[in-house]
This record gives sequence, C-alpha cells and structure tokens, in this order.
Amino acid sequence: MQRPEPLSSCLRFPVTSGVAMVAIVATSGWRLGIADVEPFTINALAFSTQFWRLITSIFFHVNVIHLLFNLCWLWIFGVLVERVFGRPKTLGIILLLAVGSNVAEYALFRGGVGLSGVGYGLFGLLWVLGRWDRRFWGVIDQPTVQLFVGWFFLCIVLTVANLMPVANVAHGSGAVLGVLLGWAIAARSMRQRLPRAGLLAGCLALIVVGGTVARPYVNLAGAAGEDLADQADLVLGQGNPHRAIELYHRAIAANDRKPRWWHNLGVAYVRIDRFEEARQAYQRAAELAPYDTTYRDALQSINNYFRAVEDSRLKSGAVSTEEAANH
Repeated sequence: MQRPEPLSSCLRFPVTSGVAMVAIVATSGWRLGIADVEPFTINALAFSTQFWRLITSIFFHVNVIHLLFNLCWLWIFGVLVERVFGRPKTLGIILLLAVGSNVAEYALFRGGVGLSGVGYGLFGLLWVLGRWDRRFWGVIDQPTVQLFVGWFFLCIVLTVANLMPVANVAHGSGAVLGVLLGWAIAARSMRQRLPRAGLLAGCLALIVVGGTVARPYVNLAGAAGEDLADQADLVLGQGNPHRAIELYHRAIAANDRKPRWWHNLGVAYVRIDRFEEARQAYQRAAELAPYDTTYRDALQSINNYFRAVEDSRLKSGAVSTEEAANH
C-alpha cells in the first residue's frame, strides 16, 4: 500500500481535510453536550424538507476511537482520490457514498452515525481501480483487504452478539457502491461505461426506494413508523393537526401496535373537532395499553363528552315535545 501523505499537507487536499475537520467539530460538540445530534440524523424528513439529514449523520461518531479509526482511513483513501480526480469529483464521490450508505442503513434498520460507510466505499472504489487503472496500481494491498473484510464480519458478530451495535449495512452498501463506481470509472469506452453507470444508478434508486416507500416492508428493526410518528409529534406541536393526522396514519400503517401513536392521533382529531375518529383512536390506544392511565383517562374523557352531547340532545328533544304538547 502506498505511504499516506503527511498531515502537514492537509491544505493541498481541502475536501478530505474539510470532511475530517467537520467530523471532529461535530463529534466534539455532541460528546461534550454542546450540540444536539438529532437534527442531523436521518429520518423521514430527509426525503421531504430536511435533505441535509441524508448526509450530516456521517460527521458524528460515538466515541474517540470510532472517530480516529474513520478519520485515519478517510485520510489515507481520500487523499489518493483527491490527488487524481481533483476536488469537485472527490466531493461528489464522498457525497454519493454518504447518501447511499446512510439511506441503506436507514432502510433496513434505524440509521447510524459515522464515516464508516464512506470509508468502505472508498476502499471498494480503490480496490477496483487498483486493478484496472494504472493511476491506482498498488494502492490497496492484500493486508488492507484482509483488514477490511475481517473487520466487516467481526462487526456483524459483535452486533448479533449485542456487544457493540454497528451500522453493518452502511459498511456493506458503501463497499458495493464504491465497487460499482470504480467499475464504471475504469470502463475503457463509453459503450462499457453507460451500462455500468446504469447499474450504479439502479442500485442507488433501489436504496432510495427501500428508504422511502418500501421501508415498512423491508425494515428489519420494526422502526419504519418511528420517525414518521416523531415528525407527526413535531408538526402537531407546531399547530398543524391535519398534517399530523396524515403522518400518524402512515406510521400506524407501518406498525399498528404503538398505543402512543394512536393516542396522539386522537389528540390531533380532537383539535379539528372530529370527535368520533378521536374516540376510535383513543379506544385503540387503551386496548393496546389497558393499564396506562393516560390512555384510559383520554378515552373516559371523550366518552364523557359524547354522553354530555347525547344528554343535551335528549333534553332538547324533550323540551320540544313538551312545547308541542302545550300547543
């Protein structure tokens, strides 16, 4: 493997250095309690109004070891790519790998943080280019391949054993995207490049579909509705019950066993005076959590409302009958 550039040359590689610096600042702020990571992690908002979430979670790391490991490989691989392809293309490559690996992890599980997906993507990219492009000959040696493959499977074991949760899908999808990108770049003619680029685009499209409309069907962690419900909570608090109702229904379509979502759906219906729908939602929440006083009290309250309305209607009817009899 080629000897990495000294850190003193960081100004010559502003894209790689910039990504590393943002990661250091973001992680430090998060771990010191200065910054809140939630606005920067991926959820359903990333596909509608808060597109930065598709990328920004890569800058946060759970601890110093996680950060240093990823920054080490970002520097080694990123500098090689930036030296050959230049700044704009390197930025584009990092963004592609960040979005692809981030969305893939979110589609199948809950999403994650860190530059690991980008690191594995750059590894896959250079592994392919090192065999087809003379500018990258020898940049990935056998020990590096063994390290990345071994670490990939070790992380899966650690995750399954519940010893250390790792975004393994981000690792794998990043590597696959890097390989496909490298295969497209290494094409010797446009006739070769177009189908290879099409395969890469198709893979990205499949990942995006998995992270959006197909997530309720492919998510393996039962998390498909959580971010939708969180988004619904937010817009309900902002005074938009109609939008909240839409989001709660989407969340419930993904997982209808969450009493809090049903209860909050009822709250949203109450705010637009749709009391029958609210009662049905409260009823479902109480059925799912029969010992929770919050849900029982909400159901009791709305049942009392309906009884009061019915009593008022009966009294009005009685008065009208009496008046008619007097006449």
